[in-house]
Amino acid sequence: MEALEVIFFILLAGGTLALIVYFRVREQRYLKKKTSETFSKELREQIDEERSESIRKKEKFEEQFKRFGGE
Repeated sequence: MEALEVIFFILLAGGTLALIVYFRVREQRYLKKKTSETFSKELREQIDEERSESIRKKEKFEEQFKRFGGE
């Protein structure tokens, strides 16, 4: 029974080590990605929407500024 327990322990330790290595490699790949690649589709759409809204407001402001005698 001792030999079986040793084999089981070695397999369990090897499996645990394999899982640790797998998760570490997966985490490293994730950390190397650009931030913009990690956004969800919904978040990316929201950011694009806000960006276009900001551009629209800026253009409107510049138009009003020029109308009232700005440079």
